[in-house]
Amino acid sequence: MMLVPMVGGSGPNYLFINILNVPIVTAGVSCPGSQNHAPNENIRINDFIYGTKHMVRIIKNFGNL
Repeated sequence: MMLVPMVGGSGPNYLFINILNVPIVTAGVSCPGSQNHAPNENIRINDFIYGTKHMVRIIKNFGNL
Protein backbone atom coordinates (compact mmCIF):
# COMPACT_ATOMS: atom_id res chain seq x y z
CA MET A 1 0.00 0.00 0.00
CA MET A 2 1.19 3.51 -0.76
CA LEU A 3 -0.10 6.52 1.16
CA VAL A 4 0.11 9.86 -0.64
CA PRO A 5 -1.02 12.89 1.42
CA MET A 6 -2.18 14.87 -1.64
CA VAL A 7 -1.79 14.49 -5.37
CA GLY A 8 -2.43 16.72 -8.37
CA GLY A 9 -6.08 16.95 -9.31
CA SER A 10 -7.21 16.47 -5.75
CA GLY A 11 -10.62 18.02 -6.35
CA PRO A 12 -12.48 20.21 -3.84
CA ASN A 13 -10.61 18.86 -0.81
CA TYR A 14 -9.98 22.34 0.59
CA LEU A 15 -13.71 22.97 0.98
CA PHE A 16 -14.32 19.75 2.88
CA ILE A 17 -11.28 20.07 5.14
CA ASN A 18 -11.16 23.80 5.88
CA ILE A 19 -14.76 25.00 5.45
CA LEU A 20 -16.93 22.01 6.33
CA ASN A 21 -14.34 20.56 8.76
CA VAL A 22 -14.95 16.96 7.71
CA PRO A 23 -12.33 14.27 7.04
CA ILE A 24 -11.68 13.11 3.50
CA VAL A 25 -9.78 10.32 1.85
CA THR A 26 -8.88 9.58 -1.75
CA ALA A 27 -7.89 6.22 -3.15
CA GLY A 28 -6.77 5.12 -6.56
CA VAL A 29 -6.36 1.70 -8.05
CA SER A 30 -4.13 0.92 -11.00
CA CYS A 31 -1.17 -1.09 -12.11
CA PRO A 32 1.98 -0.21 -14.06
CA GLY A 33 1.05 0.19 -17.71
CA SER A 34 -2.60 1.02 -17.05
CA GLN A 35 -2.27 4.24 -19.08
CA ASN A 36 -4.31 6.33 -16.59
CA HIS A 37 -6.37 9.06 -18.32
CA ALA A 38 -5.15 7.98 -21.77
CA PRO A 39 -7.41 6.86 -24.62
CA ASN A 40 -6.39 3.25 -23.93
CA GLU A 41 -6.75 3.41 -20.14
CA ASN A 42 -7.25 -0.04 -18.64
CA ILE A 43 -7.36 -1.97 -15.38
CA ARG A 44 -6.89 -5.66 -14.69
CA ILE A 45 -9.96 -7.43 -13.31
CA ASN A 46 -8.16 -8.55 -10.13
CA ASP A 47 -6.97 -4.97 -9.48
CA PHE A 48 -10.55 -3.73 -9.95
CA ILE A 49 -11.86 -6.30 -7.45
CA TYR A 50 -9.12 -5.55 -4.88
CA GLY A 51 -9.66 -1.82 -5.34
CA THR A 52 -13.40 -2.17 -4.83
CA LYS A 53 -12.85 -4.12 -1.60
CA HIS A 54 -10.33 -1.52 -0.44
CA MET A 55 -12.83 1.30 -0.99
CA VAL A 56 -15.52 -0.64 0.90
CA ARG A 57 -13.15 -0.89 3.88
CA ILE A 58 -12.51 2.86 3.71
CA ILE A 59 -16.26 3.62 3.67
CA LYS A 60 -16.92 1.26 6.58
CA ASN A 61 -14.11 2.81 8.62
CA PHE A 62 -15.42 6.31 7.96
CA GLY A 63 -18.82 5.13 9.20
CA ASN A 64 -17.18 4.09 12.49
CA LEU A 65 -15.66 7.52 13.18
